[in-house]
Amino acid sequence: MGYFERKIEDQTRESNMSGSNPLQNPVNLTSFLRLFRRASQPRHWPDQRARSWAREIKNYPDLPEIYKPFFREKKLDHLEPFPYTVVSPTFKGGHGRPENERLLWISDRTVNVLEFVDGQLHSTYYNPEQIVYLERGSILLHAWISIMGQDAAGINSTTIRYNAVTDPIMAPFLSCLRVTPATGGSIDLDRERSRFDFLSFSNFKFMSYGQASIQQGARVNRILLQPQIRHDIFRFSGFNISRLIQPSHLIILTDGELIIIRDDDSQPWSRKDPYGAIWSFISRERI
Repeated sequence: MGYFERKIEDQTRESNMSGSNPLQNPVNLTSFLRLFRRASQPRHWPDQRARSWAREIKNYPDLPEIYKPFFREKKLDHLEPFPYTVVSPTFKGGHGRPENERLLWISDRTVNVLEFVDGQLHSTYYNPEQIVYLERGSILLHAWISIMGQDAAGINSTTIRYNAVTDPIMAPFLSCLRVTPATGGSIDLDRERSRFDFLSFSNFKFMSYGQASIQQGARVNRILLQPQIRHDIFRFSGFNISRLIQPSHLIILTDGELIIIRDDDSQPWSRKDPYGAIWSFISRERI
């Protein structure tokens, strides 16, 4: 018998001893219903919430069985150290879209994506030289990474959605595919990030996001903040209705890539800044 069930039984026993009927006493009835409701709630909510979490696989035995034959065939099962590997979640993702489970791992500076589709395993490989466009989004708990690459066969793209709680687990895949700064460690990272300090009063959110987007060794060449642009379509006695023309965005040009950080324009209008942001990373060679 659980804690709440015991409390209900104790309260019922006390009511019987006092000769009162809990259903005739509003206070006792309210307490009784509250305890009953809490006792009847499912106890497995942490597991249900964790369905949207990405999970790191640290060794071959922990791999889901469906992927083990592929790893054995590619001779990845005995690699030491084991490749950085993550299982993306299967859940109803952002805007109600269902997500298929995917296995991602990093090997030889290449991000590999394995997915079970139509009864077969399909693999896609991305290396930094093939990347056309990278996107990272984080809106409240809804997060995603989009990868677009080009090879001899054409354009390939993959989008992995997950719970933002596990964003640190997914971050290495994005870092692997971004342009590696040519100057290495000769650039003072703190100094480059301090160039965003002028945004502290006008847009603190974009200042923080911009600083966090700069890699070690990257040199910041230009920073441009574009505030939100709206067009008034109705005004009357101090009240106005406007239409969004362009969401706020921050443009950063480094010596290796173009970074665009923008607000999510699908969120309902509010006097507060929109939650989260969307990052785009494009190599300067692709511009």
